[in-house]
Order: sequence, then structure tokens, then C-alpha cells
Amino acid sequence: MSLDIAGNDAFADFDWSPRVLYWSLYAMNEADLAAVVEQAFGGAERLNADYPDGTPTHRVYSEIAMHQRDTVKKIATELSRLPIASMTKTRALVRAAHPDRELPDDFPAYIRRHASALVKFYAAASESDQVVITWWD
Repeated sequence: MSLDIAGNDAFADFDWSPRVLYWSLYAMNEADLAAVVEQAFGGAERLNADYPDGTPTHRVYSEIAMHQRDTVKKIATELSRLPIASMTKTRALVRAAHPDRELPDDFPAYIRRHASALVKFYAAASESDQVVITWWD
């Protein structure tokens, strides 16, 4: 299999932001958008069934998965609806729901940075007709 990667900007490191993004959306009763974010961070199918977590010299902590182009376009469309400004104001609700979990020091900036990056990443992949490959390392 050969993949055409557009360059360094075709790679994004989202830190451990997915859980904070989910929590923020659930705090706003946006379960449908939380599900889209969850889908965006997890692939729909394994990239290589013979090496689900990478080749022996390039192992990662999760299965390497991917979204096909049509799914990338659907996810990009849904992510464009993320209420990022409202998400940045959910710290108290997230803290109440997850009192024992660590939250970023600058919660609003963290949400804004990672949610915006996710939206832009999928928009660019969609516009370039690319697949998206996901993994955790």
C-alpha cells in the first residue's frame, strides 16, 4: 500500500486531548458531537492486519487504524460544527463530572488549540482527498 502524505503539516500530535474534548462536549449535552470527536481519533479499520500495532521496530500503544476518504469528508463536515468557544467555558462542569482527573492548567487555551487543530486537520485532509491514519504512541 502506498500513501501520499502532503508534508509535515499532514501530521498532528493531539497530546492526550481527546478525553478533555469528549468531557467538554458531554458537559454541554453534545453527545452526538462527542461521538464524532471519538470517531475522528479512532480509525474505522486496521491499516495492516498483519501488524496491527506497527512493525516490530515501530510499535505503538494502539492499533494503527484509518478512515477512508469518504469517512474523512463526513467527519470533517461534522467537526466544522464544534462549538469551540462554548467548549472553552466548560471547565467547572468537567471538573464536577471528573473530580479526580487531571485537567490542563489553561483549560480554555488547551481546548481551543486542540479542537481547532482537529477541525483544521480533517478539513485539510478532506479538501486534499486524503485518508486519515490514527494511532497512540
